[in-house]
Amino acid sequence: MSDNYATYQVSLKVLFKRGKSVLLICDQNGVWDFPGGRIDLTETRSSFSAVIDREIKEELGEDITYTLGAPVLCFSRHLVDQAEPVLIVVYSAEYLGGSIQLSLEHDSWEWIDPSLYSFREEDFFSKEEYDAIVPYLQSS
Repeated sequence: MSDNYATYQVSLKVLFKRGKSVLLICDQNGVWDFPGGRIDLTETRSSFSAVIDREIKEELGEDITYTLGAPVLCFSRHLVDQAEPVLIVVYSAEYLGGSIQLSLEHDSWEWIDPSLYSFREEDFFSKEEYDAIVPYLQSS
């Protein structure tokens, strides 16, 4: 048995749904993403829902309310400036309300109806993300 295992950072993100629309946030490079982020070292014993709640408050504001669902997507992201790739797990959630106050990490946000939007591969961080996200959005 090999003990030469890969090491990943873990990021927990949320696919918010409001009716037929989903919430996408855009970073400084014009790339679509979901709100959320990596588990901090101090959170290794925290529940995933607690980590997600912290991240949502940081990225979207304190008064966002939602009902968290189950994980629906999983893919990896390879950042140029980091040795470890990031394993991204995306949870579904029903957006209940609150005023979105976007953090400085992102430039904009938009509610998009996936059945009416023409996604392009270059709108995402990588082909792997595009191939994971777009079919799911168009089928749900």
